[in-house]
Amino acid sequence: MYKATFSVSGTVTAGHAHSVTVTHPSVGSRTVSYSAVSSDTLNSIASGLASAVGADPVLGRKGIMAAASGSTVTLTVPYVVNGEVLPVVTTYVTAGPTTSISTPTVSVS
Repeated sequence: MYKATFSVSGTVTAGHAHSVTVTHPSVGSRTVSYSAVSSDTLNSIASGLASAVGADPVLGRKGIMAAASGSTVTLTVPYVVNGEVLPVVTTYVTAGPTTSISTPTVSVS
């Protein structure tokens, strides 16, 4: 399994979009988003992003999952299909007054 871990950080601002893009041969490039609300915390944004990944029918059908622990989100992606190693790319984007793009920490097991 391929695991990508990233942390939601910064100042919570209602209306700002947080998104995760998974690029994988079985799904193409797929983006899911969560828009912050005034009562959000970094932890609830992480949870919202994980839920958005889980709710996406294409990602779910391909076994791509996400879980949040505090403000950290871990994406789990099967990367071997029929013995072939498939490339996986993930990015996390926070949009606001300044947009930040981060490449998650990756591990393969």
